Amino acid sequence: MVKHASALAATTLLLLTALPAALAAPTYVVTALSPEGTTRWTHLNNANAATGYLGGMGVIRSADGQLTPIPQLSGQTASITAFGNDGSVGLARYDEAPPQGVLETGLWRRGVVESLPHLRTTPDGLGYSIVTTINERRFMSGTSTVDGGFYDDYGNLIPYTHAVTFTNGQVNDLGTLGGKFSMAYASNASHTVVGFSTDAADARRAFIYRNGVMEDLGLPDNYVAIDITSEGTVLANSGTSSAGALLWYEGRTTSLTMPGFTYSDAAAMNRQAQVVGRQFGPQLQGQPFLYTYGGEMRLLSELLETPGWTIREVTDINDNGSILGVGCQGSDCSWVLLTAVPEPATWSLLGAGLVLLGVATRRHRPS
Repeated sequence: MVKHASALAATTLLLLTALPAALAAPTYVVTALSPEGTTRWTHLNNANAATGYLGGMGVIRSADGQLTPIPQLSGQTASITAFGNDGSVGLARYDEAPPQGVLETGLWRRGVVESLPHLRTTPDGLGYSIVTTINERRFMSGTSTVDGGFYDDYGNLIPYTHAVTFTNGQVNDLGTLGGKFSMAYASNASHTVVGFSTDAADARRAFIYRNGVMEDLGLPDNYVAIDITSEGTVLANSGTSSAGALLWYEGRTTSLTMPGFTYSDAAAMNRQAQVVGRQFGPQLQGQPFLYTYGGEMRLLSELLETPGWTIREVTDINDNGSILGVGCQGSDCSWVLLTAVPEPATWSLLGAGLVLLGVATRRHRPS
């Protein structure tokens, strides 16, 4: 019994020694994807496929570099609003003239553009839904038109919209926090949804929707919840330069602004609560950063194993830790994929510790 206890204690100590290093920020290998001037990549899924625009046309780039055109909507290039791990793409076509309102939306999957159900159609005939997230279980979230709206300076009706989810071909109204607008930005496998809503005073408030109830996150006005992990950690951005991005979990917040910078702006978060975005200092020059689930924040350019590169912009991170962005070698800039390189010694040590812990536990288990 004493021998088993000693082995278990030693193994636990091994794990505690290895864990901080394993949770530290990884290093990255840089792979150039395409010249910056002719392309823009916006979304990255877990297969390392990216969606974006090439020469003004929507495309999907597979992990091996194959390009697949995304269909147009009514003869026009559509904006990409979401990209799923199954290859589905959310699309929206906007009016090119002011006020650049939504004209048409859809979901492209398996080679077919599907129309999306919407909540209601306005008296002017406007009615649409926009998908913002396509998760693992084909549960989607976004926004959809409801009754009413307001007229802009050009005399055009801007419809009110509500945050919605899409399940089994149905659109579900999530309501608001007392105002007339709401929009869902992300959802997780538990069907918890986050986004923003106006309240009765017309202030913009970040929300979380769970168990059939929309809750105010309690953040300052103008924060928008843009992502959520399976465990319920929420990523939120401020709409102003006086406050930075933060993480929220059950009422507790963590600032994502690094020392020496004024504020931060997050681009995306993955399932492990790794966050990418940019830090802004007194000169307002955005520096791409990575936040890891161990609490460490580093500038991405400091984490590159490929020499000669700096990172200028980031747009997405997937659950494998791969990052999509713009990298530069001097003045020559390209869209790049950053692939995480785990430290072999650290992960081998952690893996060995887990095996030993399992063996020690089994031996200690009574028959």
